[in-house]
Amino acid sequence: MDQNLRTWDILFKQSFERRLPGDKFSKFINQLHDRSPAPGARLAAIFFDRVSATTVPGDPRIAIYIDSLLESLLVDVSDVLKAMFLRSCARNQLAAQQHGTPKTKGRSLNSPQLESNILNQLSRLLVTGPRPKTPTEARSCLQTLVEWTAAVVTINSNESMMQAMGAEVEQHKQLESAIVRESIGQFWLAALENVKFSGLVDVGLGKNARTQISRALTAFVPLWAQLSPQSAARLESVQKNLGIIEEKSASKGSQGDGLDVAAALQIDAVMDLPEIRTRAHLYVFVSALSVSRPLTDESLILNYLNYLTAIYKANVQTLTVDLIVASFDALSGAFNRGESKFVMFTLRSFLINKIPTLIPMLASSTFEGLNTEYCITEALTHIDQAAFPTFSESFLDSSNPLSDVRQDFVFACIRHSLLPSNSTDRLLGDALMDQPPAAGSRYIKENLVGQCRSNLDLVEGYIDELEKIDGNAGAIVLAVTEMLRSLCAAKATMSLKTICNALSRKPQCLGVMLQFTSPSSILQPLCNLLDGWHYEEDQGEYQPVYEEFAAILLLVLAFINRFSLESHDIGILPSSFVAQLLVKGHISRNLDELSEDERKYLDGWILGLFNPEGISDEVMSACRPQEFYMLCPTICAQAVYACAAEVLDIKTLKSGLEYLSLPFLLPSLIGPLTWLCNHAWSHQNSDVPIVLQVFQKLVRPPSSSASDTAQAMHSTIMSIMQPKLSAVLQLIEKRDPSTHAPVESLHQTLKPFRDFHVGRVFGGKEGVPENILVGGNVEKAVRATVQGLTAWSANSSSSLAVGNVGGVNIAQPPPATYSPRVMQLASRFLTPFDLIATVIDEVKIQTEANQGHIALDVAVALICAPTANNSPVPVSWSASPLPMPPQSRSRLNLCDALKVAFEDAPSTIKKDAITAETVIRLHRRVEALCTSVSMGGDGVPGVDLAAANVDAANQMQMALDVGSAVDSMSGLLGDASGQAAQSGAGDLFDAAGMDLSDPSGVGGMDLSGAAGTSQQGAAAGQAGAGGGGSLGMEGVMPSGDDDMFADLDLGGDFTFE
Repeated sequence: MDQNLRTWDILFKQSFERRLPGDKFSKFINQLHDRSPAPGARLAAIFFDRVSATTVPGDPRIAIYIDSLLESLLVDVSDVLKAMFLRSCARNQLAAQQHGTPKTKGRSLNSPQLESNILNQLSRLLVTGPRPKTPTEARSCLQTLVEWTAAVVTINSNESMMQAMGAEVEQHKQLESAIVRESIGQFWLAALENVKFSGLVDVGLGKNARTQISRALTAFVPLWAQLSPQSAARLESVQKNLGIIEEKSASKGSQGDGLDVAAALQIDAVMDLPEIRTRAHLYVFVSALSVSRPLTDESLILNYLNYLTAIYKANVQTLTVDLIVASFDALSGAFNRGESKFVMFTLRSFLINKIPTLIPMLASSTFEGLNTEYCITEALTHIDQAAFPTFSESFLDSSNPLSDVRQDFVFACIRHSLLPSNSTDRLLGDALMDQPPAAGSRYIKENLVGQCRSNLDLVEGYIDELEKIDGNAGAIVLAVTEMLRSLCAAKATMSLKTICNALSRKPQCLGVMLQFTSPSSILQPLCNLLDGWHYEEDQGEYQPVYEEFAAILLLVLAFINRFSLESHDIGILPSSFVAQLLVKGHISRNLDELSEDERKYLDGWILGLFNPEGISDEVMSACRPQEFYMLCPTICAQAVYACAAEVLDIKTLKSGLEYLSLPFLLPSLIGPLTWLCNHAWSHQNSDVPIVLQVFQKLVRPPSSSASDTAQAMHSTIMSIMQPKLSAVLQLIEKRDPSTHAPVESLHQTLKPFRDFHVGRVFGGKEGVPENILVGGNVEKAVRATVQGLTAWSANSSSSLAVGNVGGVNIAQPPPATYSPRVMQLASRFLTPFDLIATVIDEVKIQTEANQGHIALDVAVALICAPTANNSPVPVSWSASPLPMPPQSRSRLNLCDALKVAFEDAPSTIKKDAITAETVIRLHRRVEALCTSVSMGGDGVPGVDLAAANVDAANQMQMALDVGSAVDSMSGLLGDASGQAAQSGAGDLFDAAGMDLSDPSGVGGMDLSGAAGTSQQGAAAGQAGAGGGGSLGMEGVMPSGDDDMFADLDLGGDFTFE
């Protein structure tokens, strides 16, 4: 390597070692390029050699530096792609298979995760349009892509042949190849749907080049279809439209390609077990909808029930009964396992607020009509009587918090015209103290909106009513959402402040809001308003502006933190203020990283906070709220460093930061508190006592003289910060046991807020409640889950077969000890392949015990249960004002892993026929369900998602007299017959669903559409004062530039030695 290139290598090396920010990296590479220019291909090669030698695959600096190199035009996409391919696992593996020696002599290999991350990052550039900039760049990209694709196809073909001959292929290598294969497929889609590439393919390529592309795609599409059928079909369609497809199809690469025919015939000959409806299936499904972020999307629920109608022989009435029973089961199951009050509130709301809106939708889907009174009556005979006692029985156990659920549900059904008012005595078994509501007395959204437009003060009252859980929540949520959206459009910030304060002080009502509309419908307008916030030309006072901004921002942050939402979920761009605040709002910056204006703002805020004069209008008028919030961690850091250097005394520090507890600045506490947590976590030095004293000042509740708004806002902030604060306080005490007393006091202060984060999966086994794991072993917990649900379903089925005999209710077994978090945790601690293998093995064991038909249905429910991330079924909220964007994918889910196990079935069946048969049966059902839900099948025809307020009174009038008929009915819920569709395939994402908004790849793989089910996507896309200041902090934080390399201004970040 010559001296110029060696200098570039040193620059890259020290950039990674010193964690250089992107703007500095851009500055230095441009300076070095002016002095020592190098071809883009050589720079990319040096860069990736350094990446492989220095970094970890998920290092966010890799993507940041690649962006800088591309934006500076020092390299182009083809340079990056070529450098990656030369160091790729596929190229190396192919050479080893063909020649016995690797092709990467003298080079380090990329990791599959790195290849996937960078391919996704480059795809984003093609989707958004900046690249390619020249025909040469496009041509070179296609050439490299053809080579890479050919290598992947050849390797897969060789592995298939080896498997057919009985050779073992490591599962982790299959996962790695699937990751890269998916990213290559998405890159092909991004390229061929880019107008510059398609134009080049149309008119700028010779016959040989078009033939090479055609052959590569024709071989690759069937291979990709095994993981992502719909995305592969889309790529094939683009290929045909561009006229680059060969007539000789690669259909030979179908399911049986390279496998022996006898094994394929064996697979087809595997007979399915009887498909029955188990009580556990809908119990698992309903529990999954509400255990963390509400996933109660009507289109998801109705499409899921659509699939189940085949098992119910199109008997929607029985399906409705089971849905109601499952909702009661989910609530009592959560109570039995000790769920938090927030989870209990959400499940209770689902039963009382959501179910009455779903029943009319189901009623409208059947020509025969639905006898809603019969459905509700029959369901109430099958619920757990001990958990949901009658009115008189509840006096025997006044401690039962579920004693009034039965009555609340019946009253809600009356409000929705599903029951007549005179049915209460018969259904509830007693004369009631409370009068039932009038039939049809539910709220109507349009009426509420009209009232609120005439009198905005009514909105706050309706928000308070969400806590009643009386069946009216759906109309209230939709009305409040519409009011929020219209007020955002009108920039009516004073009214928005009142509504946002009313919502943020009621965290459990946030979950009710998300039961009826998508997060983006509520939050995107608020985020857009915050993003474009500016002062009016005639602005008089500035504190009210900050106060309005604070109220709106706090509600957004409450939603985001409570339900673990990301920018992608909200539907905002990565460059927006809220997205930047989530990523950088806790990061302190060096003074030399601040612009001149930012230094002026910093001067003003430090003087305002720590000088007796206080914060003036002049400070706030010069600095917009967005700029202030981004500076808060730097203000805190400068103050702490100054205190550590004895420039600032601790009393002044605490009183200055206490200013941030004023209502108009309160949400700004989140950034400094997060910075303090991170600082204490990473620094075991003299700063920690200072940090602990600051915690004591900021965490304690405001004084009793503070306003109700200030106290409520502070509680919301402590709820948001509780996990971080509790974790760092434990660490502080562990490092220094003498801090036990203040730390314990802070723990007690934070204790009421510990259940706020319902969307968070536990970060480690030590944080998992004992009642979720069995013997501390996740795999045992998964097995116990399958066993428990199978046994409960078997017992419930036999009980429900007799149901109500002679007017006497048969005692129903309580719900199985089951938590949806078991599978969430298992997916964190086990690979998808290990987890699906555990489920398969347990189903096999149950099959050998003659419970296979039940265990299969239980396993299907567990595998296909919707989740907030990596969901096997789409949660689209298609009927909301703003539907959800396609979910981002960080890893394979159980459906994907099951598909891989199914592909291995031909080799498995020779060694373990029972396991292979279990895989085949399970795969058939999972594929059928996921395909039906993703595509929105027609098993429940004519469902109108806008019909949540359908009046069922006419159906009730035509129904039988349930009062006399119910005694003669029995066993409906326990009917265990029926068959279901068993075929189909699905895809998780099309290319437009790629989550490319975060190019860093932090946290692992972004498959943007790894194998699984189908989901129609949307477009991707997605301090001391300057000059020393008055506090004399020049030496507190490292800054300054040293001329280390002649005329190359590299600052103090590099030493080229």
